[in-house]
Amino acid sequence: MPQASQWYSKKPYPHFDLPLSEFAATEFVSNAQAIARHPFHPLIQYSLTRPRIKKVETENGRKLIKEPKTRTIAYPSHKDGYIFACYKGLLEGPYEAWLNANALNETVTAFRSINQNNITLAKKAFDFVRLHPGCEIIATDIESFFDQIDHAILKQVWQRFLAVTRLPADHFAVFRAVTHYSVVERHKLYNKLGLPLRRRRKGPRDIRRLCAPTQFRHKIVLSNLVKPSAGSAAGVGIPQGTSLSPLLSNMYLSDLDLEMRDLVTQQGGRYWRYCDDILIVLPKGGSDTVLAELDRCLVSLNLSRSHEKTQTLKHAELSSQRQLQYLGLIFNGDNVLIRPSSIHRYHRKIKRGTAAADVRREHETERAGQRAPFRQQALYNLYSELPLRGKKIRRRKHWQKFTGNFTHYMAWAAEQTTSPNIERQRKRALRRLRSAIKRRRT
Repeated sequence: MPQASQWYSKKPYPHFDLPLSEFAATEFVSNAQAIARHPFHPLIQYSLTRPRIKKVETENGRKLIKEPKTRTIAYPSHKDGYIFACYKGLLEGPYEAWLNANALNETVTAFRSINQNNITLAKKAFDFVRLHPGCEIIATDIESFFDQIDHAILKQVWQRFLAVTRLPADHFAVFRAVTHYSVVERHKLYNKLGLPLRRRRKGPRDIRRLCAPTQFRHKIVLSNLVKPSAGSAAGVGIPQGTSLSPLLSNMYLSDLDLEMRDLVTQQGGRYWRYCDDILIVLPKGGSDTVLAELDRCLVSLNLSRSHEKTQTLKHAELSSQRQLQYLGLIFNGDNVLIRPSSIHRYHRKIKRGTAAADVRREHETERAGQRAPFRQQALYNLYSELPLRGKKIRRRKHWQKFTGNFTHYMAWAAEQTTSPNIERQRKRALRRLRSAIKRRRT
């Protein structure tokens, strides 16, 4: 079993059970028989909806339409989370050994400790494109990847990496927990228990457990709030939200990674995969053959690529109109820039944040009887890489550490890629922040 320091962490969110100490969690997950008999709790599920504007081709030219992107997250109870984290450690060793044996360390880059980030990974790909002016580029992703993972194939892959013909009882219990799982919608759960979804400074913020076991049976189970996952009946899908799911997604695509890497390497090209994003660069062309082989490999795994998001272009076609998008950056043949949709999302956050600060000032003014100050320094701390300043927040410096934000990320990207264009994008974003604060402050 891996060391507790590698998998144990006490999560702050409330669930159907209480967190365990490191010693108690280690004692629990080290008992294989207890894991085999463990009754897993339902996952608490919620949806993240991100506003998104998309360009579409029409008869009258390009048109901008709103197309929100929704992603479903389901997170486990504390005990279940310890199990998933520990068994991730048990499977990670064989998988990493397989990657090393097949020289795939530079090919599969997501959800692994490789001391690289999306900026350096994208820069490597763009540099390879620059070195091959006549290359063809394929950028695509897998359609509804986590929701379409086939349980029967996943079980075979799991057995192969454990080098067994049948899963041990404890591993089978964990396999069942991530394939035939049940969920409870978070907003329905909180409404039933009379709890607010948003944390407050007092009261509900200190909740450690949503309900006792008897309340769980009578209020949640008997009220039919527990539902099987959408793909359980069809035998497909694993949840996004458990610590084990990212590793299983990589393991599931191991055969595809090996076959595609070998095919592309034979043609002098490079193949990269980051979760469900696939990038292929072919110095001598041949994109049609490679795409056909990619489709064949995906069909064998009961998956398919997104034809809508598939880009096939030549190096000579790269321009401000036809750009290569990869891992949040875009490349137009000469320059590297931050994806415009990311900047637009930052602008929306600024708009909401400054409006909220204005509302807060009005509330404080009503209570105090005189006009309250506009908390502009808090906005600079939140939306820019400027350091913490101000008398009221100096005493927090000994425990509060700046962890970064979007403009800090832009500055880092500009440094890593040596791109003056990203630095210009960052300066424009900061000017947008200053003007938004100035409008609300007056």
